[in-house]
Amino acid sequence: GPKDIDPPIVTETEPINGVTNFSGKRIEISFNEFVTLENVYEKFMASPPMAKRPSIVIRGKKVLIEFDEDLLDSTTYTFYFQDAIKDITEGNPIVNFQFVFSTSPVIDSLSVHGNVLRAEDLNPPEDALVLLYREDDDSAIYKKLPTYISRVDKNGYFRIDNVSEGNYRLYALRDADNSKNFNLPDEEFAFLDTVVKVT
Repeated sequence: GPKDIDPPIVTETEPINGVTNFSGKRIEISFNEFVTLENVYEKFMASPPMAKRPSIVIRGKKVLIEFDEDLLDSTTYTFYFQDAIKDITEGNPIVNFQFVFSTSPVIDSLSVHGNVLRAEDLNPPEDALVLLYREDDDSAIYKKLPTYISRVDKNGYFRIDNVSEGNYRLYALRDADNSKNFNLPDEEFAFLDTVVKVT
């Protein structure tokens, strides 16, 4: 028969994608075929970030995500998988797959997007993170996890979805130690010099 060129299709999730008032510790995503995970711990990202990385495993045609830390109140979480989930036969990825849930009765629906370029040559940086902080404190980038997080694509473009209304500070970081903070002298770092007003 013809070569399989189609990515896996999500058939069911428990809870549903976009669930509100979520207070659980486990998410189950079912697909129409057997899947595999490629570099999932490098590609997966939770926004807002969690202090401890969730466990992500395969069970046949299912991806199971488990975490044991308390979730923030009145917060919309987005789990980004990029292209880590692929079918097991041909390696067709689901591109930019996201699972969204909220610990409040509503899903935050605002977004922030833009581009990050290196000052010295105007080329996009590799594997740079974009960090959005609600705090007005300039030292938050050293001390705290960001309020929201994303990663630039190969062209330097980023998009942070499911953001709540408010004023934020925006940073870009090449994170050498996966701390999601600027804490090493050789990490590349950038900031927007004005407050981002998300309305």
